[in-house]
Amino acid sequence: MLSYKQQYSIESGKRKAVSGKRKAVSGKRKAVSGKRKAESGKRKIKIFF
Repeated sequence: MLSYKQQYSIESGKRKAVSGKRKAVSGKRKAVSGKRKAESGKRKIKIFF
């Protein structure tokens, strides 16, 4: 049997992994929207010059 501390560390590790996945997904979304904004910005610059 696992001790209480071992069980607790495993549970907190799982939670950290889940929150890390969520952060990674939101980070990917932000990166994609950032790329889109950058591309639209480039287009605007091309129109101006």
